[in-house]
Amino acid sequence: FPFLAVAALGLAQSIVMPVNNAVLLEQSPNEMRGRVLGLQGLDRGFASLGGMFSGFAAAAFGGPMALALFGVLCVVGTLAVGTLCAGLRRVD
Repeated sequence: FPFLAVAALGLAQSIVMPVNNAVLLEQSPNEMRGRVLGLQGLDRGFASLGGMFSGFAAAAFGGPMALALFGVLCVVGTLAVGTLCAGLRRVD
């Protein structure tokens, strides 16, 4: 079951991310698009850092526990950003 969940989430991410990137660049002012692309590049770079930490967690706690831990961290992070940055929820 965990493998199927990860595969489904990966497939969903590969569908959502191009749409997300297109909307993000469309909503960005022309003079800021380079900076937006730079931040997107940082996102890709930090993914490998997250992979390293998840590997450490899997080695220390086991794969299912590490997956649950990182899932909880994602939910907590999303709620924190949604709460602290209410302006991000509005799109013109």
